[in-house]
Amino acid sequence: MRTLALVLSLALLTGCTDSPTSQVPDEVAVAKTVVGENPQSADDLTDMGFAYLKAGRIEEALEPLQKAVEMEPKSARALFQLGLAYGALGRHKEKMETYRNVLRLQPGFAPAHLKLGQALAAEEHHQEAIHHYQTALKLAPRNADGHYYLGMSFFLSNRHKEAVEAFKQATRLAPENGKTWHGLALAYMELGRYQEALVPLKKALKLNPRNSVPTGPTPPEPREIPQPYQERGQFAQVSG
Repeated sequence: MRTLALVLSLALLTGCTDSPTSQVPDEVAVAKTVVGENPQSADDLTDMGFAYLKAGRIEEALEPLQKAVEMEPKSARALFQLGLAYGALGRHKEKMETYRNVLRLQPGFAPAHLKLGQALAAEEHHQEAIHHYQTALKLAPRNADGHYYLGMSFFLSNRHKEAVEAFKQATRLAPENGKTWHGLALAYMELGRYQEALVPLKKALKLNPRNSVPTGPTPPEPREIPQPYQERGQFAQVSG
């Protein structure tokens, strides 16, 4: 299997890109030099879709990733990347099914549990989302986003005491992230613990001074196409 990430890293180090002034490689162009203009194998199609995802060209990522999955239905790697594309496009039901398939192949894969939880929460299936968030956190307990999303689903299920504990853990792991403090403040307020809400609320406002105070936690995932692609850090190395 070709290692596209290695090629991209080498391009950055050597300056062999189409945009030397920006120091950022054209990831799609680099991928095409590796897999060709018309990739044929499932691995090459997955690499091509991966490059489109990283470039923020989400719609264009769908075709090669869907073809890769058709060719290799048991490729957890292709399925995971396809799920990311569906999520970025707000196609949460398709994302749910895709990550269920990933977990059939790799039931202990924490990022897939987290992504499935996000898709479920976006469709307001919070109890099932909580299960997958908790499973993800058993496997990867230091994932601050996982604790935040768990807190959010507790909050939206009116389980505010549990939301407080989840948001507290998120603030410990990501103290510079304003949304974790904001979620904690809101959970305290829902419990009538207004004095305790003051400190996290002040921290949230200090970290995000330009934002007005919203009335609830932020949604689990944007429904519009992010520009650039906001889930860049979620690309996972999975087998198969």
